[in-house]
Amino acid sequence: MVYGKLSESANLLASDGIFRKALSFLRDTPVALLPPGKLRMGENVTVSIQHYDTAYADTLKMEAHNRFFDIQYVARGEEIIEVCDRENLLVSAAYDPEKDIVFYQTPSIVSQIVLHAGDYLILAPDEAHKPRCTVCAPCSVVKAVVKIPVPEGASNNSNFAPRFGCGSSH
Repeated sequence: MVYGKLSESANLLASDGIFRKALSFLRDTPVALLPPGKLRMGENVTVSIQHYDTAYADTLKMEAHNRFFDIQYVARGEEIIEVCDRENLLVSAAYDPEKDIVFYQTPSIVSQIVLHAGDYLILAPDEAHKPRCTVCAPCSVVKAVVKIPVPEGASNNSNFAPRFGCGSSH
């Protein structure tokens, strides 16, 4: 995973490729003012604009994707995203290939990433995550989720994701 403040991601924004294009789009677009819905950002790359209230983590599900990386960008509000390696997780709802999503039981130990307005988190397919979690009390969030396809022939892991000196990489 890679996370940080979009305003402090010069190294990533200077890189080539679709991740740079996606983060530049998020930096240059007033996401907080957009209505909920889906946008196309080139071939096979979509942006989902979401408006919702956060919820307590124990009411939400851990999820993962096989065919897409996620860039989760909080434009307004704050939330926790719980993250862990999905390798040994117990499936709670079978993989839906049409929606590219599988749900897991939440393990007892997860990493918690707090995203405030202007923060992003890049998640690879091998990283299960539970978005929309409340930080202190439920709040309204406006978020963009960019779906970037794993290149054909690449393994479904974080090796394709950018690993630069911006934010933190774990």
